[in-house]
Order: sequence, then C-alpha cells, then structure tokens
Amino acid sequence: MKSIQAKEIKDKHILVDVRTPGEHRGEKIPNSLNMPLDELAGQVRSLENHSDIVLVCASGTRAKKAREILSKENISACVLEDGIRGWKEAGLPTEVSRTKVISIERQVRIVAGSMAAAGGILALLVNPYWALLSTFVGCGLVFAGVTDTCGMALLLAKLPFNRK
Repeated sequence: MKSIQAKEIKDKHILVDVRTPGEHRGEKIPNSLNMPLDELAGQVRSLENHSDIVLVCASGTRAKKAREILSKENISACVLEDGIRGWKEAGLPTEVSRTKVISIERQVRIVAGSMAAAGGILALLVNPYWALLSTFVGCGLVFAGVTDTCGMALLLAKLPFNRK
C-alpha cells in the first residue's frame, strides 16, 4: 500500500512525522513520533521491526521521500494521504502548541521573497548587477518546483530554531 487515508488509520499503526522538530512541536498528530527527513536514514533501524508504519508530513511530499529511504532498507511504509492537512480535513484531532511556529514552507517564502525584493531594490538604487540576486532566487524557485527539492528549505531546516 503506497498511501493511506486518515480515516483508515488504526491503533496498530505507528505514525512517523518526518517534518522538522519545530513543525512537529507546533502541531502534531497525537502519539506521532518525530523523525525528521534529514535524520531518517540514521534512525531507520529503529523502525525495521514494525510493519504498520505511516509516514506523515504537512502535505505528503516529504513523507514520499521518506518512504523511498525506508524502501531502500526493505522497510515498508505508507504515506498519510494529504499529510496533516488530510488528517484535519477528516475531522481528526491534532495537538497544537501555544507557541507559534512558522512552517518551513512559509520560511522559504519569506526568505526568497525578501531576497528577490532586496535584489530588485538594490538593482534600482545601487547597481544593476544586483538584479542577479533576484534572478538567482527565481531560478532556485523554478528548480524547486520542477524537482520537488528545495535547497533553501534544507538549509532552513538546519537552523537552531527549527531543530528544537
């Protein structure tokens, strides 16, 4: 089974949330384990004796990447369809932190938008070569969209406030 809908999940399933610790702390499915995608390969052995693993992220993209990592180790897992969003749309409960956490997706939009705007303003006011900054950011966003891999998100996930 490649994916599972939220309403199909039973008590026997082990929910593994592959988002960053900060995202998991901000809102999570009760009793889900947090194993960030960038650390999953090092923690894979702790999952090898389980057969009912469901991988969770915000929308399903990182969970699909996590499933690839596990399948290379001959560990089968399915992906929660539509991630936490699908869980909430099914009317199932989440635990929400009182402290506000900004998701990695939003952080990428904030940083990329700021860099693109700064490049444009600096190109107008200082030197036209600053337009290259906006071009670089735009190319990075196109690459992220085409490959479903975002280098900026990987870097932001390593920042201390996303690791707690």
